[in-house]
Amino acid sequence: MNWREGRTRSVCRKVMLTPEEAKEIDDLYHRVKAGKRYRSFSQFARDLMLTGRVVNVVVACEPARIRSEIRRIGVNINQIASLANTTGTITQEQIEEILTGYGAIEATLRGIDREYRRKLSEQGGE
Repeated sequence: MNWREGRTRSVCRKVMLTPEEAKEIDDLYHRVKAGKRYRSFSQFARDLMLTGRVVNVVVACEPARIRSEIRRIGVNINQIASLANTTGTITQEQIEEILTGYGAIEATLRGIDREYRRKLSEQGGE
C-alpha cells in the first residue's frame, strides 16, 4: 500500500531552511500552539502558507477564574430559588441579589467577548 492511498492530503512539499529560520519558525509555532488553535505543525504550516498569516488569539482572562466566579454566583441564585420554593416567598433584597449576580455574569461575558474581538481584529481575523 502506498502512503498516499486513503489520505485527504496526498501531496508532500519540502522546504529547506537555515538553522536560524527553523528556530524562528519553531518559536512562532510554540507561541501560537500555546493558544491551542493548532493541534499539529502541519496544520500550522498549512494555514500560514495558504493564508499568509497565523491567528493567535489570547484571551485576557483566566477561564478557570471565570468558571469559579460564575459557579459562585449560580450557587447563590440556586440557594435563593430553593428558599423561595420552600417558603413560597422571596424578598426584594433576594431579587436584587439575583439581578446583581446575573448582571455580573453578563458583564464578565461581554468583557470576554469584547477582548476576544479586539484581539482578533488586531491580528486581522475579523
